[in-house]
Amino acid sequence: MSLDEEQIADILAAMVLSPIPPSNVSVLDEYYGFKTVDSETRSKKIEDAISAITPEVLESQFLYVFDEIRRIFHNRNKSIIGQMVGSRLYRGPRYFQLLFLALHNLLVKEEKKIEDYDLVYNKLSNISNVTMNIAGGGGWWASKEKNELIQATSAVLAPCLVDRNMDDPMYYSYATELETLLNQSKTENSQYDFKQGLFDLKTEVLNEELINKIFKTLTAMANTDNKAVGYVIIGVADKFEDAEKIKNKYGEDYVRRGTFYINGVDGEVKKYYGGNYDKYFSMIKNKLQNAPITEHYRRQLGAKIRMVNYYNKSVIILKLTSDNGAVMYDKAYYTRIGANNDPVAVSAEEMPAFFAKFVK
Repeated sequence: MSLDEEQIADILAAMVLSPIPPSNVSVLDEYYGFKTVDSETRSKKIEDAISAITPEVLESQFLYVFDEIRRIFHNRNKSIIGQMVGSRLYRGPRYFQLLFLALHNLLVKEEKKIEDYDLVYNKLSNISNVTMNIAGGGGWWASKEKNELIQATSAVLAPCLVDRNMDDPMYYSYATELETLLNQSKTENSQYDFKQGLFDLKTEVLNEELINKIFKTLTAMANTDNKAVGYVIIGVADKFEDAEKIKNKYGEDYVRRGTFYINGVDGEVKKYYGGNYDKYFSMIKNKLQNAPITEHYRRQLGAKIRMVNYYNKSVIILKLTSDNGAVMYDKAYYTRIGANNDPVAVSAEEMPAFFAKFVK
């Protein structure tokens, strides 16, 4: 039915666009290129966003969240709106949309999974009275109110979920995450590092030294402060000349985003692994198992490593967070200042001030 189509279109737009757009019939028309002088801009934005995440991934994410909602309400005495709102069915679709987007935020963006479905169901009991307090009047639903209510609903449901482990399926493409990392790296460059690939372009040999340096660099980034986060992204060049070299070597074009060139690791996978992405990914994880890092941080790195599809370019994202004190690499602690500086071992004189950063 047309009302179902409108609801789904509204949800999909909120899943891929940032900030979350407002809701209105005219806004829906603009997604399809109809009405107003801004319609072309809005339709282009949503087309680009869907292309970045790919329609297949977006569909998987949507159906995954939808199926989780079905599990929450399976064999219950009340319907979704009945549990959340009660007998008052006014603005029912908006309450459903808030629930959907709050779960999308937790399950997909924050990489969590539902641990207790009964608890989620109980948390939703009459939630409209306090948390989902949707303003009345008119057909326009403001972006600001939607976002605030999604965040509030997420906060209520968060205690019912736990972090995923490395064996759990993931439905997030990281397209938005990758773009965010690229943008943030311009102002916080000591916490980001980019590698165009793992094989030497001349010798065609796997660069073991580079792989070890990647793990060392991640520990140095995490040692910036308590709860500091460091990223190394493989498959991205920050110089035009490097992107051209990779293009000429493997015949793989790149996607430009700002000052970065996303070339992906696809050329290496096809040339050295016969197109087997699992083998390439496993190679990196096997190298991690032999890295001189403590077991806690080795597990964390292994659980968070992702192969991301961005406009059909495969990019590896490695992430390390200092959530259990300073991070040691090969019996030493390293720090890093500036994007182009190699990790430097903490000296004996610097140790007291260094460890003071990690006191909780």
